[in-house]
Amino acid sequence: MIAGKVTEEGYFVAASVRIGFSSRTAAIDFHVDTGAAVTAIYPKDATLLSIPESVLRNAETESFQGIGGSSIYRLLKGTLLFSDAASPEPIRYADVTLHIAEPTDDNAEIPSLLGRDILNHWRTWQIDPDSDAIGFVPSGP
Repeated sequence: MIAGKVTEEGYFVAASVRIGFSSRTAAIDFHVDTGAAVTAIYPKDATLLSIPESVLRNAETESFQGIGGSSIYRLLKGTLLFSDAASPEPIRYADVTLHIAEPTDDNAEIPSLLGRDILNHWRTWQIDPDSDAIGFVPSGP
């Protein structure tokens, strides 16, 4: 089971993230967003990945309209690793298209979002409101 936490802001789960060209990984707490089709990394977490400006500038772009308005994203392939208490090896999702949000005044503090591109691989969720914990059972990568 992949363990997460429940806060006043919603459900969160941690992952180690690596962009395809780099061996550097960063720990990111993702807000679980069933309304998001894709996984998006916002500026405060993108800085942890140390993505060179030249890579971002040359990446394919996509625009999305969401609750907060329209945003432009740079598309980069990456790998997400989630710790699973039932396995010595992390659950690995490779070659995932990560949507890196271009920085704006409005998105500087937005948490990164884990979307249905990953959530659709998880069979069940179990919430324990007494301990502010949530667990996700993956069905496989």
